[in-house]
Amino acid sequence: FFSGMALPRALWPLWVLGLLLGHLGACQGAVMDHFGFEPPFMKIGDEGGREIPNWAVGGQAAAHQRFVRLTAERRKAKGSIWSHEPLAVDEVSLLMQFRISGHNHVYGESLGLWITRFPQWRRGQLHGFSADFTGVGVVIEQYNVTNPTLDSPTSNRLRVYIGTGKERVTTEEAGCGVMIHQKETRGDIAAVSPASLKVQLTDKDLVVSVDPKSNGHWQSCATINLRFHDLTRGWMQDAYLGITGVTGKDVASKHDVLSLHVYSSAAEVSPLGSAVQTDVMQKLIEGAEHHMVSVKDSLMQEVEAIHQHEQDHMNRIADLEMQLQSEMDETLANRLQQMEELHIDRLEGKEQLLLQRIAEAEQSTWKDLEDKLLGIERAVQGQLAEKLEARVKHLEEKLANTIESRIAGLEEKLSHHINVHASASSVRMSRSWRIPFFLMLTIILGMLGKSWYNMDAMSKQLNARRQRAI
Repeated sequence: FFSGMALPRALWPLWVLGLLLGHLGACQGAVMDHFGFEPPFMKIGDEGGREIPNWAVGGQAAAHQRFVRLTAERRKAKGSIWSHEPLAVDEVSLLMQFRISGHNHVYGESLGLWITRFPQWRRGQLHGFSADFTGVGVVIEQYNVTNPTLDSPTSNRLRVYIGTGKERVTTEEAGCGVMIHQKETRGDIAAVSPASLKVQLTDKDLVVSVDPKSNGHWQSCATINLRFHDLTRGWMQDAYLGITGVTGKDVASKHDVLSLHVYSSAAEVSPLGSAVQTDVMQKLIEGAEHHMVSVKDSLMQEVEAIHQHEQDHMNRIADLEMQLQSEMDETLANRLQQMEELHIDRLEGKEQLLLQRIAEAEQSTWKDLEDKLLGIERAVQGQLAEKLEARVKHLEEKLANTIESRIAGLEEKLSHHINVHASASSVRMSRSWRIPFFLMLTIILGMLGKSWYNMDAMSKQLNARRQRAI
């Protein structure tokens, strides 16, 4: 100090300012530029997009010249930026300038600042982040769902999440409900005022403050004693920084990050320069870029909506084609079935008619055949009857002649025999004539019976042959 007395009087103010800045810097701790960032973002990556030095851009986040947009004003959006390297400190102060805005009356959901041991963003159900982290997360939630006619949110809160590497996360709800979401007017290119979040963190304590207008008026939100939690000592040595933005299923907002300043001390910090104060020209540039990006996002949403409508129409057309094809197939199948049934009916009718005609032809043929056979039979029967009758008559005559001749011969023989023996036996017969008489009578009757039997048998044979012939 006394060495400055030798300086010219004109340089004394600069020397005093240097001492004051050095003292302030010593109180604030060293600025960790390797982790901090602020616009403009001029680095262009290999894929043509802007990059943030030492940070990875993930999800639907995109870096622009004056800010980083984590989510556009669309539903179910998730975006993040994540530091490449760990902090490697035991205490830290973070000063983040951000902006949450939108055109819709219904908006939400959250923007989070995470100090965890995860080297990269892990998607999950905890505001788009995995719940099994080790570290601290500060999340700003904004909703306006129950009363869409109001510009002010019906629910806004700041929550602190403390994780120990397990699925169970301790939640500390902060005691400040500040107006963070800002309503945009379509066509207005004025810059929406950013807000600021300050986090002062050690192994023992966590202090969170919010400046809704980034004008130096800080509101204390939470002071948490981390000694009551199970975080291990020195866990920040391996901790990475991450910032996430998430929109809901039915609500959406723009989540932008303008700058992040990191200090290696948890002492009270107060940013210098453009972190809080911005001149009129920079505001206009920032507002114009914000508006152009919003227009671009709106156009992208319109394009996506058109693509979605086109896809819906294509799906509808495909469904209609499938339905039409199904109906056509069904109609064609029914028509074919009807034609087949009609054809079968016709064939069955023709078949029935053909069978009837065949039956009639068969019946007529059989009748004709029966008539012819009956005529032939009658003719043959007549001829056979005449021949058999003539034959039987001839045989009967012949048999009668034969019998008569034989009876005559027998009568002659018998008469001769009687005459021959009559004389010889006259004496004896005079004595006993009855016995010889009956004997001869018996013989004659026996011969007559035999002859009659033979004629009857012959007559039966002739009748049998006649029946067979008929």
